[in-house]
Amino acid sequence: MRNLLRASLHGAGEVATAAHRLHELIASHLPPDDGAPPPEGSWVAVEVALHAASALAKPLGAQPCAPLSAMMTEQVPRAFMLARRLLEATPPHPFGRPLLCTACIFVSAYASWLGGLGPFGRPPLERCAEVQAVLPMLIYSLSVAEDDPDPRGAWPLRSKQEHAGCVALSKMCPPRSGAADALLAVAPLPELRSALLDAVGARPRPISQRSACLLLGAASQLARARMDALRADEAAAPMAAELSSALLTPSLRRFGAAAA
Repeated sequence: MRNLLRASLHGAGEVATAAHRLHELIASHLPPDDGAPPPEGSWVAVEVALHAASALAKPLGAQPCAPLSAMMTEQVPRAFMLARRLLEATPPHPFGRPLLCTACIFVSAYASWLGGLGPFGRPPLERCAEVQAVLPMLIYSLSVAEDDPDPRGAWPLRSKQEHAGCVALSKMCPPRSGAADALLAVAPLPELRSALLDAVGARPRPISQRSACLLLGAASQLARARMDALRADEAAAPMAAELSSALLTPSLRRFGAAAA
């Protein structure tokens, strides 16, 4: 479905129309947040629609898209809560993992879009609401084992070869990334650092060594973004070296040791 949709899109107008229809489709299948058991099979339609919606990322680029913003701020969090209910059921529902995985891959596909594009290539903090809405899901996903602990399960929580949540966070943290700036705008660096450290340092570790290395890279880029912001602020510039030594370097060393 995703490949067919990607092949059929020609121009910004068609992308916006497709995003609007997928937004309505996902909304129509998400169960209400009333704690009642979701209708059987509702998660399948949500997973399929999110998978298809990732096809819009490349033709959309960094253009504003109201339906996509609504998916990020309204529907992805609700899909996450549905996946979490399925995962935390007794016994865990087998579709919790694929729904969470697809939702993380959806966010990963739009990592560049979440950063936006500003004048002269400077990324504005224009999509902080979207980043703030999806961040709890990405952090939660780091506690979900990359490989299915159920020997009957057949759905690893992976995007290609790495943990899907780790891939999404890594793609949001390239050098001079607007998404990384947005992450730091909606969550303090120590809070983000602790969440990443918990995933890398947990024993047994829920993620693979390859995925842990992705988190190490994401943490390094978040630290760099924070230092760049301090250097740009004349009043805060003298604090940059002290902050790097006292706060960031020890944590990154822990990441390196844990990822080894």
